[in-house]
Amino acid sequence: MQFELYSHQKIAHAAMIATLDTSARALLVACTGFGKTISICAMLNERYVGRRVLILQSRIDLVAQNTAKVVALCADASRRARLAERADPRRFGCGPPVHACGRCGADALARRVREVIDAGSGLVLADWAALERDPGLVEAVEHVVLIDPPPFARPKGARSERYATVTAA
Repeated sequence: MQFELYSHQKIAHAAMIATLDTSARALLVACTGFGKTISICAMLNERYVGRRVLILQSRIDLVAQNTAKVVALCADASRRARLAERADPRRFGCGPPVHACGRCGADALARRVREVIDAGSGLVLADWAALERDPGLVEAVEHVVLIDPPPFARPKGARSERYATVTAA
Protein backbone atom coordinates (compact mmCIF):
# COMPACT_ATOMS: atom_id res chain seq x y z
CA MET A 1 0.00 0.00 0.00
CA GLN A 2 1.32 3.44 -0.91
CA PHE A 3 0.79 6.54 1.19
CA GLU A 4 0.87 10.14 -0.03
CA LEU A 5 2.70 12.04 2.68
CA TYR A 6 2.37 15.74 3.46
CA SER A 7 5.60 17.76 3.60
CA HIS A 8 5.86 17.60 7.41
CA GLN A 9 5.34 13.81 7.26
CA LYS A 10 8.05 13.51 4.57
CA ILE A 11 10.49 15.23 6.94
CA ALA A 12 9.57 12.82 9.76
CA HIS A 13 9.81 9.87 7.35
CA ALA A 14 13.31 10.90 6.26
CA ALA A 15 14.37 11.36 9.89
CA MET A 16 13.08 7.88 10.82
CA ILE A 17 14.92 6.29 7.88
CA ALA A 18 18.13 8.14 8.77
CA THR A 19 17.82 7.05 12.41
CA LEU A 20 17.24 3.43 11.41
CA ASP A 21 20.34 3.50 9.20
CA THR A 22 22.45 3.84 12.35
CA SER A 23 20.21 2.40 15.09
CA ALA A 24 17.85 -0.53 15.58
CA ARG A 25 15.18 1.70 17.12
CA ALA A 26 13.39 4.92 16.23
CA LEU A 27 10.83 6.96 18.14
CA LEU A 28 8.47 9.40 16.43
CA VAL A 29 7.02 12.04 18.73
CA ALA A 30 4.52 14.47 17.20
CA CYS A 31 1.33 16.31 18.07
CA THR A 32 -2.22 14.97 17.73
CA GLY A 33 -3.32 15.03 14.11
CA PHE A 34 0.24 15.00 12.73
CA GLY A 35 -0.31 11.71 10.92
CA LYS A 36 2.11 9.58 12.94
CA THR A 37 0.37 6.36 11.90
CA ILE A 38 0.63 7.22 8.19
CA SER A 39 4.26 8.31 8.58
CA ILE A 40 5.20 5.12 10.40
CA CYS A 41 3.31 2.93 7.90
CA ALA A 42 5.15 4.60 5.00
CA MET A 43 8.46 3.85 6.73
CA LEU A 44 7.42 0.26 7.42
CA ASN A 45 6.42 -0.22 3.78
CA GLU A 46 9.84 0.97 2.72
CA ARG A 47 12.04 -0.80 5.27
CA TYR A 48 10.26 -3.80 6.75
CA VAL A 49 8.08 -5.50 4.14
CA GLY A 50 7.60 -9.15 5.10
CA ARG A 51 9.14 -8.73 8.57
CA ARG A 52 7.57 -8.70 12.01
CA VAL A 53 7.34 -5.30 13.66
CA LEU A 54 6.23 -4.45 17.21
CA ILE A 55 4.24 -1.24 17.59
CA LEU A 56 3.25 -0.32 21.15
CA GLN A 57 0.14 1.76 21.63
CA SER A 58 -0.98 3.03 25.00
CA ARG A 59 -4.75 2.84 24.51
CA ILE A 60 -7.15 0.31 22.99
CA ASP A 61 -8.90 3.07 21.00
CA LEU A 62 -5.63 3.77 19.16
CA VAL A 63 -5.41 0.11 18.19
CA ALA A 64 -9.04 0.12 17.02
CA GLN A 65 -8.39 3.29 15.01
CA ASN A 66 -5.46 1.72 13.16
CA THR A 67 -6.78 -1.69 12.23
CA ALA A 68 -9.81 -3.40 10.80
CA LYS A 69 -10.51 -6.18 13.31
CA VAL A 70 -9.26 -6.39 16.88
CA VAL A 71 -9.81 -8.93 19.66
CA ALA A 72 -8.92 -7.59 23.10
CA LEU A 73 -8.43 -10.42 25.64
CA CYS A 74 -9.06 -9.85 29.32
CA ALA A 75 -9.81 -11.79 32.50
CA ASP A 76 -13.55 -11.05 32.54
CA ALA A 77 -15.26 -9.41 29.54
CA SER A 78 -18.37 -8.40 31.46
CA ARG A 79 -16.31 -6.57 34.11
CA ARG A 80 -14.13 -4.89 31.48
CA ALA A 81 -17.11 -3.80 29.31
CA ARG A 82 -16.51 -0.09 30.04
CA LEU A 83 -13.04 -0.40 28.51
CA ALA A 84 -14.52 -1.41 25.15
CA GLU A 85 -17.25 1.20 25.43
CA ARG A 86 -14.69 3.95 26.07
CA ALA A 87 -12.68 2.80 23.04
CA ASP A 88 -15.91 3.18 21.00
CA PRO A 89 -14.88 1.92 17.56
CA ARG A 90 -17.91 3.73 16.07
CA ARG A 91 -15.75 6.87 16.08
CA PHE A 92 -13.67 5.23 13.35
CA GLY A 93 -16.54 4.00 11.18
CA CYS A 94 -16.85 0.58 12.84
CA GLY A 95 -19.80 -0.96 14.59
CA PRO A 96 -20.26 -0.93 18.36
CA PRO A 97 -17.89 -3.06 20.46
CA VAL A 98 -18.92 -6.70 20.79
CA HIS A 99 -18.56 -8.59 24.09
CA ALA A 100 -17.78 -12.30 24.01
CA CYS A 101 -17.42 -13.96 27.39
CA GLY A 102 -16.90 -17.54 28.49
CA ARG A 103 -20.39 -17.55 29.96
CA CYS A 104 -21.94 -16.97 26.51
CA GLY A 105 -23.45 -20.00 24.83
CA ALA A 106 -21.38 -21.39 21.94
CA ASP A 107 -23.83 -20.10 19.32
CA ALA A 108 -24.01 -16.62 20.88
CA LEU A 109 -20.21 -16.46 21.10
CA ALA A 110 -19.78 -17.41 17.43
CA ARG A 111 -22.55 -15.00 16.35
CA ARG A 112 -21.00 -12.03 18.18
CA VAL A 113 -17.54 -12.59 16.74
CA ARG A 114 -19.05 -13.18 13.28
CA GLU A 115 -20.69 -9.71 13.46
CA VAL A 116 -17.27 -8.08 13.53
CA ILE A 117 -15.74 -10.39 10.93
CA ASP A 118 -18.65 -9.91 8.51
CA ALA A 119 -18.58 -6.14 9.01
CA GLY A 120 -14.86 -6.16 8.14
CA SER A 121 -13.97 -4.01 11.12
CA GLY A 122 -14.62 -3.66 14.82
CA LEU A 123 -13.59 -4.55 18.33
CA VAL A 124 -14.35 -7.78 20.18
CA LEU A 125 -13.76 -7.69 23.93
CA ALA A 126 -13.34 -11.32 24.88
CA ASP A 127 -12.19 -13.03 28.02
CA TRP A 128 -9.73 -15.86 28.31
CA ALA A 129 -12.53 -18.32 29.09
CA ALA A 130 -14.15 -17.53 25.72
CA LEU A 131 -10.83 -18.09 23.95
CA GLU A 132 -10.30 -21.37 25.77
CA ARG A 133 -13.76 -22.52 24.65
CA ASP A 134 -13.16 -21.39 21.06
CA PRO A 135 -9.48 -20.98 20.09
CA GLY A 136 -10.61 -20.00 16.59
CA LEU A 137 -11.85 -16.71 18.07
CA VAL A 138 -8.62 -14.97 17.10
CA GLU A 139 -7.99 -16.61 13.74
CA ALA A 140 -9.87 -14.11 11.54
CA VAL A 141 -8.60 -10.87 13.06
CA GLU A 142 -5.51 -8.79 12.36
CA HIS A 143 -4.64 -7.90 15.95
CA VAL A 144 -4.97 -9.51 19.35
CA VAL A 145 -4.46 -7.19 22.31
CA LEU A 146 -3.64 -8.65 25.73
CA ILE A 147 -5.26 -6.57 28.45
CA ASP A 148 -4.91 -9.08 31.29
CA PRO A 149 -2.41 -11.97 31.41
CA PRO A 150 -3.78 -15.41 30.58
CA PRO A 151 -4.58 -17.74 33.47
CA PHE A 152 -3.09 -20.68 31.55
CA ALA A 153 0.06 -21.35 29.52
CA ARG A 154 -1.69 -21.71 26.15
CA PRO A 155 -5.33 -22.20 25.17
CA LYS A 156 -6.19 -25.78 24.28
CA GLY A 157 -6.04 -26.36 20.54
CA ALA A 158 -4.47 -22.96 19.82
CA ARG A 159 -1.76 -22.73 17.21
CA SER A 160 1.45 -21.94 19.05
CA GLU A 161 2.67 -19.21 16.67
CA ARG A 162 -0.35 -17.05 17.53
CA TYR A 163 0.58 -16.80 21.23
CA ALA A 164 3.52 -15.48 23.11
CA THR A 165 4.49 -15.10 26.71
CA VAL A 166 4.25 -11.50 27.83
CA THR A 167 6.34 -10.45 30.82
CA ALA A 168 5.91 -7.13 32.56
CA ALA A 169 9.10 -5.12 32.69
